[in-house]
Amino acid sequence: MGTFKQDLIFALRMMSKNLGFTAAAVLCLMLGIGATTGIFTVVNAVLLRPLPYAHPEQLVRVYTEFPTFPNGGLPRFWTSAPEFFDLRRDTHSWASLDAWQTGGTNLGGKNQPVRVTAASVSGHLLETLGVAPFSGRLISATDDVPGAPLVADVSYGTWKTVFGGDPEIVGRETRIDGKKCTIIGVMPAAFQFPPGENDPPKIWTPLQLDPASTNRGGHNYYLLGRLKPGVSPAAAQGELAALVQTYGERKSPGTHSFDPRNHTIVSYPLHAEVVSSVRPALLVLLGAVVFVLLIASVNVANLLLARAEARRREIAIREALGAGLGRLARQFVTEGVLLALCGAILGLGLAYGGVRLVQLTNAGGIPRADEIVMDWRVLIFTLGTSLITGALFGLAPLVPLLVSGISGSLKEAAGSTTAAGGAQMFRRALVVGELAMALVLLIGCGLMLRAFWKLQEVHTGMAPDNVVTMRVSLPSGTYTDNKKIAGFWERFEEQITTIPGVRSAGLVYGMPPMRAPNMADAGSQYE
Repeated sequence: MGTFKQDLIFALRMMSKNLGFTAAAVLCLMLGIGATTGIFTVVNAVLLRPLPYAHPEQLVRVYTEFPTFPNGGLPRFWTSAPEFFDLRRDTHSWASLDAWQTGGTNLGGKNQPVRVTAASVSGHLLETLGVAPFSGRLISATDDVPGAPLVADVSYGTWKTVFGGDPEIVGRETRIDGKKCTIIGVMPAAFQFPPGENDPPKIWTPLQLDPASTNRGGHNYYLLGRLKPGVSPAAAQGELAALVQTYGERKSPGTHSFDPRNHTIVSYPLHAEVVSSVRPALLVLLGAVVFVLLIASVNVANLLLARAEARRREIAIREALGAGLGRLARQFVTEGVLLALCGAILGLGLAYGGVRLVQLTNAGGIPRADEIVMDWRVLIFTLGTSLITGALFGLAPLVPLLVSGISGSLKEAAGSTTAAGGAQMFRRALVVGELAMALVLLIGCGLMLRAFWKLQEVHTGMAPDNVVTMRVSLPSGTYTDNKKIAGFWERFEEQITTIPGVRSAGLVYGMPPMRAPNMADAGSQYE
C-alpha cells in the first residue's frame, strides 16, 4: 500500500509538471472513453437490459404468416379473432395468451378533448405483464366481456397532462370516441405497452372480442403469450407448428384456416422483437467507437513514448539502482490509469450530453430511448474501460526497454539524445495500426454517406411540394352507421376545397408509402 501511495504521488507530480502533455492525453481519452461510454449506455438500455415486466424472458410475440402470398408473402402478420380463440384453447405451452390492437382515439380530458393513441387489450394482458398500477386497478377478464361497461387505464403522463394529476381520477367518468367510460387506474410513470413503439399508447381499454365471431379473414390483432415455467421458446414454437399441421389436415376445401403451406404461425421472444430493427446498427456503432477508443489510446501511448524519451536518463538510473521492470511497470501503469480516470470523468460528462442529444432527436428511431440512463452497468463499464486502457498504454514506454535491456538503455541514455531504436520501431508500429483503424472508420463513414445520398435520390413517385396533410378521426359513439360516416366525409371534402389557396383536396386511408395494409381476408385472395 505504501508503494502504491508513492507511485500515485509521483504520478500526480509528473502530471502537474507537464500540464501540456497531461491536457493533450486527457483530451484524447475523454473523446475515446466518452464516445464508447455513450454508445454503451444506449446498447445497455436497448439491447442488454430486460424489459420492465415480470419475468420478461417468458413473454413471446405470436404472429400468423402467409409465406406464399404474392410479392414476397406476408411475414409477422396479424391474427383474426377466431384464430386467437383457437390458439388460446388448443395450446398448452402458454400460461396465458392475449390479444391487442392499437389506434387513435378521442379522449375527453379535464377541460377539452384530446387525440391520443390507445390500445385495446384482452382481459388478462395487463395482469400478464406483472406491473402494478400507480393507483386503482388493472383491466380484468370481467371488463373484457362483450357488452360490459367501458373502462380504461391511463398512462401516468396522460393523468398528469390531460387530467391535471387529479387525485380523484380513479372512478371518474370521461368519454372515449363519444362513449361513456370509467377510468379505473393509472399506470406507473415508466410503464409502456406495447414497448418500443414510435407513438406509444396513452390509454388502455378492454378489447371485448366476441367468441362467437366467425370472421376468420379479419386479421386485426397482435398476440402476446407468457410461457409456462420451464417451457422454452423453441418448444412453444414446436407446439405451434404441430398445431398448424393438425389444422391443415382437418381443413375443408375453400375455407380460411391455418395450413403448413400458406398460413403458418410463428413466435419470437418479445425483447428480441422490440430491438430487432436496431440491434445490428447499434452493435456496429459500438464496434466503431471501440476503434475510436483504440485510436485515442494509441495517441496517448505515443505521447507517453515521446515523454519517456525525455525521461530515458531517469529510467536508466532507476534501473541501475535496482528498479526492475516490474517496479517500473507498476509506476507507468499508475500514471496511465490516473490519466485514463481523469479522461473517464470528463468522458462521462460528454457521454451524458450525447445520450441526451440522442433522446431529444430520436423521433422514434431507437426503441426504448426513454429508458436510456447511466446505471451501475455503465459506470462499471467505464471504470473497467479506463483501467484496461490505462494499463495498456501505460506500459507502452516499457516496450523499448524490453528490446534493448537495462544496459542498452543506460548506454543509449548516456550517448545519445535521439530516440532509441526500439522506441522508434514501436512508435512506427503504433502509427501504422492507428492509420489502419482510422482508414477502416473512414471507409465505413464514406459507405454510409454514399448510401444516404442514394436514398435521398430515390424517386418515391410523389411530388410532396406544397402538399399539406392532416388526420381526422370520427368518434364511433356519434357516427354509428355508414350513412352518417359517408355524409361527413362528403361534406368535409367539399368544404375543404373552398378554402382560399387550396387547389385540390382528396381523402385517403393512410399516407403513402407507409399506409397500413388492408388486413381483410388475406388468405382468401389466393386460397
